[in-house]
Amino acid sequence: MDKNEYLVKLQNENKKHIHNIALLIKTLDFKLDSLKQSKKKTDRICERFDIVCYNYNLVYEMEETKEKFINDLEELTRKIEAIVERKSRNVDFDIQNVSSINDLLDTYEVQLNAINKNDLKNIESLQLNAIKKEIYEKYMRIRSEIDRSILKEKYDKMQNRNSILKAFDEFFVLTEIRGKQKENLFVAIHGIDDCLSKFQEGSEPNREYKIIDILADIDIYFNENKKARKYKEQYNKLCDLREKIAGTFSIDKMELKSVIAERYKSRFPMPVEKNVNKMTKKHEKAIEFLYRSGYIKTYDQIEYRSKMAILIDKLKLLSENVEREINR
Repeated sequence: MDKNEYLVKLQNENKKHIHNIALLIKTLDFKLDSLKQSKKKTDRICERFDIVCYNYNLVYEMEETKEKFINDLEELTRKIEAIVERKSRNVDFDIQNVSSINDLLDTYEVQLNAINKNDLKNIESLQLNAIKKEIYEKYMRIRSEIDRSILKEKYDKMQNRNSILKAFDEFFVLTEIRGKQKENLFVAIHGIDDCLSKFQEGSEPNREYKIIDILADIDIYFNENKKARKYKEQYNKLCDLREKIAGTFSIDKMELKSVIAERYKSRFPMPVEKNVNKMTKKHEKAIEFLYRSGYIKTYDQIEYRSKMAILIDKLKLLSENVEREINR
């Protein structure tokens, strides 16, 4: 076999690599189609609840990167065809060049196969968890408007006591007690504000959220806070949110009742030492309110990694390597 024939043989090997890569890309396309359908589903939920979520499903970014990789491969194929067709006198150099490209294509084939083996089935569950996080925080924001208003009214009522009531407090040595009561209300209001300050719309969840827990919290809140009806705007927002949750997610009514019952069991008053004074007990009650209302909670944080983002970076790297070979 002379050198020109060997060069053609190398070109045929190149075509085999390109064919295999095309099959791998087709497999990747099936995954992307599934992820597109999943994204449409989760985007509709976000639109319905008017929320912005952390995005785990980077299907369009991945597709864009894949298309660029395909275009670069086509450009590399044209470069090989030009090398074979030009009948250069320096055939040894051309053979070395095409052989080097084939080695790279073999590497790309292996790497693309590795990308395809990654399971992306959990992307939808991660995305749904991000949605549940935003629904939970939306519920807490609406609820906090009611809770804060109730506490603020109590605070203002104590702050603006008339001269007769103030004289009554002084006569019965109640001034210090009133001051402590206002301080406790301030602690509760500050606790609500501190909780809300930690909410970041569109941030990545660091724990698992359960929609049935959110629905149970709303139902308990309605049952325990009859005064909430006074704040019609916020109360109607909570009703609307509850209706949307029930209409969007599949909730088993018996399971919901069970979760509510468990919630009630865990909401017994916090133990207070018997030998503490009355004002300390009042302060503990303010802290208990924050815990019972969900403004203070502790969770085991979970770190999630965006697998799609990692795969996109790998595809970008493949494309960059092809570009370098084209321009070499």
